[in-house]
Amino acid sequence: MSLRYATYYEYDAVGNRAAMVHTEGGSTTLTYYSYNAGNELTQRQVSYQGGWVSTDYAYDSNGNMIQQTGGFSAPLYFSWDSRDLMKGYYAGTPYPIDTYRYDGLGSRVSTLESGTLTYYDWDGINVIQEKDATNAVTDRQVHG
Repeated sequence: MSLRYATYYEYDAVGNRAAMVHTEGGSTTLTYYSYNAGNELTQRQVSYQGGWVSTDYAYDSNGNMIQQTGGFSAPLYFSWDSRDLMKGYYAGTPYPIDTYRYDGLGSRVSTLESGTLTYYDWDGINVIQEKDATNAVTDRQVHG
């Protein structure tokens, strides 16, 4: 019996993922990861069609990711508020793909994701229901 797929990981001395080897259907993909002195991921290199595809990451002074460039997608840019809560992210344009709003306690109260607006009601600790743009309940959650 042969394996259909297998994934192996290697880690550096402080526990960051340093490499990944993924084999599936006789094809192997190698991925290498690089970090800065703050243990923030700065680059990912993936073997692809006989070469390498690199994705680079940048952070603000608080350690929030602010940019992802290269790789297989358009550049992504992230914005954060003064409490380090994500406000939104952008894909190569000055217009956000998704945006997020929070209350004074840092709880997410609404999202606008791919054009869909969702509001969140909290019981103080947990989200108890989600509502759409018309204020109709779309999901209820029970915690206990």
